[in-house]
Amino acid sequence: MKNSLLLAGLLVSMAGHATTNCPADFHQTPLYPEARFCQSFDDKLPASLSYHANSDIQQAADFYLQQLGTPDNDETLKGRRVLQFDQGQKVVVLSADGQGTQVDILVKSSS
Repeated sequence: MKNSLLLAGLLVSMAGHATTNCPADFHQTPLYPEARFCQSFDDKLPASLSYHANSDIQQAADFYLQQLGTPDNDETLKGRRVLQFDQGQKVVVLSADGQGTQVDILVKSSS
């Protein structure tokens, strides 16, 4: 019981911490509103950021299409929607994640 309470407290703490650390954008690539559980893998380019969006894959894709325009490439690979922008310099990968979508952003260089 004590371990369960400790684990629950840790998860709540992590959830609050992750939410406050999500930026509005990542190398001029916007994040879906109310992004959670953000994890950046590098500040220098090439860089990537992963987060959870409280939406389905189509809603997240529509957001990125509206924000970034027509992608150079839009395909589904192994259940993941892959959108490429700016001659492949920005890649957004969307995959189902529980009640929402995991969003992975890869920025290879600034355009």
